[in-house]
Amino acid sequence: GSRGSIRPKIIRTGDVTMRTLAAFLALALLAGCDDPVPPAPAEITIKIPEQASEEDRTVIARAVKAFLTACPAIADGFGKRYTLLKADLPAEPFDYQAEGWGWTRMVYVEVKRDDGHVLHFVLGGGRDNGVLSRKSISAEACGWAGNTDGSDTFHPLAEMKFLDDGRYENPLTAVPTGPAVDWKPAAGNIWPGVRLYFGDWRVPTGTVVDFDENHVTDSGRKIRAVLVRMESGALEWKDRESIVSGPWFVRADDPAMR
Repeated sequence: GSRGSIRPKIIRTGDVTMRTLAAFLALALLAGCDDPVPPAPAEITIKIPEQASEEDRTVIARAVKAFLTACPAIADGFGKRYTLLKADLPAEPFDYQAEGWGWTRMVYVEVKRDDGHVLHFVLGGGRDNGVLSRKSISAEACGWAGNTDGSDTFHPLAEMKFLDDGRYENPLTAVPTGPAVDWKPAAGNIWPGVRLYFGDWRVPTGTVVDFDENHVTDSGRKIRAVLVRMESGALEWKDRESIVSGPWFVRADDPAMR
């Protein structure tokens, strides 16, 4: 296949300017162009936190490269159907990720579609290396079967093993299991400052910020909405009815509960 022209793009994150991350991804994605996969774009911009160190940038680039190689539909559609790729700093996994898949480190990634929808992925390494797709719409974007009950979908990906910091191999330093948590349904418990969790795995999703009884969506529909600060830091309006009627939960010991 044709490699096309590689044009490293300057990536600005606050006052930090990076020239290397997009070039690394472009080279890595195009390296296997003789394989029967859709051609990769010449450049992909990754928005990352301003405080990212050089080591963080290298880890993010390697993880995102592995993810996009396993999900060529997003790689090929970037700049067309997909308009933004955002990655958080490498971080400790949540309890459900450490317990369910033996992860010791993870990278959270968001991909924005041209219709405004945001796809959510968590890349992790440990016992079971792979990608968690938040909501079935995210898994289906990569051609993976999504769970119809709204829970996370796990897609194995051996290349994520590099994220394992080695603690899984040593049971003496394994991630500890926290004490049992008393959960309550979000219905009747949505207050400013309350942290919301989703699905059977109680995935931390965000914190309630504000309410709007007459919020108008991008499609012109009027809804009762809840403004949520997502775990990534982004602010999103969510349909209150979807939260009340869906598998959303809060911790009984949340200090913001009334």
